[in-house]
Amino acid sequence: MDSNVDLKSYWDDRIESGDRYSSIGRISYPKEVNRYAKNIAKEPIQQACDNNDLDLKGQQVLDSGCGTGIYSKFYSDLGAEVTGFDFSESAIREIHKQGIPGNYSVQKLPDVGYTNDQFDFTHSFSVLYHILDDTEWEKSIHQLARVTKTTGHILLRIEWTDEPGRASEHYKQRSRSEYKRVFNELGLEIVDTYLIKDKPSYPRVARYFPRLTTWLDLFTQDQSNQIVLLEFR
Repeated sequence: MDSNVDLKSYWDDRIESGDRYSSIGRISYPKEVNRYAKNIAKEPIQQACDNNDLDLKGQQVLDSGCGTGIYSKFYSDLGAEVTGFDFSESAIREIHKQGIPGNYSVQKLPDVGYTNDQFDFTHSFSVLYHILDDTEWEKSIHQLARVTKTTGHILLRIEWTDEPGRASEHYKQRSRSEYKRVFNELGLEIVDTYLIKDKPSYPRVARYFPRLTTWLDLFTQDQSNQIVLLEFR
């Protein structure tokens, strides 16, 4: 059985059967909760840009694993020239349906066809922990570094723990030391890290009372799920 084909089918099915927020969010929660959580995750992106004087207007931005284009639109609204890819045809169709500005294609991260040093800013959220094969995971980080200018930045949302963590059919945590080893090999250093307050504090309430959850901002931070800003040494 080809796990890559299975993973692709898994995401195609999710995107085709759900709204553009829930299909790439937590499937156990309703649309209102997932939409709120995705919007919350934009705050640390803006914070990372503000803290590091990153003006993305007119910059070449890559949205790696762009899904249904939630963040692609965010970067486009900032004035960036956005390029995005996803290995799900359904995701790219949804982006075109939404009319989100940019150039989008169906590609797989370990084999992306962009040129070296093409992008000023590379974004990849919630992608690396869905790559189960360790060789492909490491190659994917290499690809993100390859296509980013040496004067540019990479912004990742990753799951990293003190020790190798949970794994499932479509998900795999890795340790901080594993990530830092690869970053170091590529000459990347961590500029900043940010926590995201997008995990419902009361899952049962979120499932049955989504409007109450968002109105009262009943969300908390997952300490292992962080946004990491990188630059080349």
